[in-house]
Amino acid sequence: MKTALWAATLLCTPLILCADPAGAGPEHHGSGTWSAGVFAGNMTNNRANDLLRPGQYDFADNYFAGAVLAYDRRIGRSPWSLGAEVQVNLHFGDQEFLEFVLPVTIRHHPELSFFPALESLGVGLGLSHTTRVPELEVAVRGDSARTLVYWFAETAFSVGDAGDEVFIRVHHRSDAFGLLNPDSGSNAFAFGWRRPF
Repeated sequence: MKTALWAATLLCTPLILCADPAGAGPEHHGSGTWSAGVFAGNMTNNRANDLLRPGQYDFADNYFAGAVLAYDRRIGRSPWSLGAEVQVNLHFGDQEFLEFVLPVTIRHHPELSFFPALESLGVGLGLSHTTRVPELEVAVRGDSARTLVYWFAETAFSVGDAGDEVFIRVHHRSDAFGLLNPDSGSNAFAFGWRRPF
């Protein structure tokens, strides 16, 4: 099952990136945006539903810092974009290991907002693979695995004149309601910066 999920993700990513959306306007036709960035986060002992209750955050002595390479392509003339990214994260604190993440992404770029600097709202879905079984997930959920389903939820803001963005992100690993075994997962909050090129 894990091999099939990795294969499906790797096969779908180029198809999405190379697709030519119907009705694409001339300003978006055949073009996309690459970006590179860095980010850092703090793991929590919380389950995903606890993330909606700020007063109950229980931060752990587990942290990560990473680099991300991303590609986004607007869908025609709409305010939506599709893309993918590759993350490499170093986890440290109570345990040290590397994490490799490959999500497909979708972002909404609002034309009007109460927050002028708001650039996009995004989500991503894919797979996360670690070089060691995360001990934090074992401590919180009783078991874990090196490969789990990954998703993120992100808010990005424009800064400066070079197209730079800062973003706040929820970083989540889980078994996706039993899609993978065992029943496990983890949650973190991350803050980052990226620049298009």
